Amino acid sequence: MAGSESSLSRFTNRPATLARNAGMAVSNRTSILAVDDEATARAVIEDVLSREGYQVRTVSSYQGWEEAWSSDNAPDLVILDVNLSERRGGYEILRTLRKQNKTIPVLMLSARNTATDTAFARASGASGFVSKVEGEFDHPERGLVAAVRRLLAS
Repeated sequence: MAGSESSLSRFTNRPATLARNAGMAVSNRTSILAVDDEATARAVIEDVLSREGYQVRTVSSYQGWEEAWSSDNAPDLVILDVNLSERRGGYEILRTLRKQNKTIPVLMLSARNTATDTAFARASGASGFVSKVEGEFDHPERGLVAAVRRLLAS
């Protein structure tokens, strides 16, 4: 995952140049919970989505997700890294989450970028999939911000 961490780090200090979705106002009450074990990835996710007007909370583990999910402030969208460094990864969180809530949008993130990865995420109950691969993460149509907008609009 070190490669994905370095490709993500280029987003932390750049201006907010991601394409804005014309006509769609982001409510400052729209909340996102992101689970990623990489500190750089969490910082990038929080930075990029906060600039877009979302309230973003990040956690680094399954336990962090459990605590955040059980709080009174349920998020409007959940972002899950496929590969967490602990035994319980993103797909285990997704399975648990879908037992409790079948409708909340869930976006899977991965350092991998194949059609098989995307198909598996969807078949597992994810609402969307975004690759952390450089050029994909910030893509105006397939990247993080675009995927979040699409999922919250549907």
